[in-house]
Amino acid sequence: MEYIALTTKEGKNTLAVFPDAPGCQTFAEPGEDIQTAAEEALEGWIEAYLIDQGVPPRPVAKAKGRPCIVVHVPIRLAVKLEIRWRRTEAGLTQGALAKLAGVSQQQIAKLEHPDANPTIDTLERVGAALGSQVNVALTPARMSVKAALHMIELATAKSDASVELLEAEGFAESMYKKGYVNFAVFKVPPAKIKDAIREGDTIAFV
Repeated sequence: MEYIALTTKEGKNTLAVFPDAPGCQTFAEPGEDIQTAAEEALEGWIEAYLIDQGVPPRPVAKAKGRPCIVVHVPIRLAVKLEIRWRRTEAGLTQGALAKLAGVSQQQIAKLEHPDANPTIDTLERVGAALGSQVNVALTPARMSVKAALHMIELATAKSDASVELLEAEGFAESMYKKGYVNFAVFKVPPAKIKDAIREGDTIAFV
């Protein structure tokens, strides 16, 4: 589950605004990672909605060529959102869903709370009551600029040959195309990588 945050420049700061999360926005000062700031802002926004028994909008916005970052919703919150959305769409109260699932209303309330850690058995029972099933998939994790920089530095720390290996494996290009980060590093001398990433440049072959 992902939300799009549109990014703009306000003076020296970078602003991130979530079109599908009303009131959720943040900024990063020079040298700070806007991806990390956006992740923290979105988590706080979702948690507030869940605690207040609200029903947050589903993410539907697309980048459409606009400057943006993609923010992945942590699994602990994504599960709560899916249950809240599906229960609401089915027109069920927590009590009604509890009866269908054979659990208590308190268990449903706890299941939708951001701090809860439900068991697989409970999730399957509630999912079945909602006419759904629980699916599990392991996918490549999205990286912040800081994490990507660290991986590139590790790979290029020993020799220029490591840079060629990066290119051969398509590591940086893959991250760029999949929207993991908003820059592409294909093949540059190790000494130039850090400055290039901090400036958000797209770097050509050298």
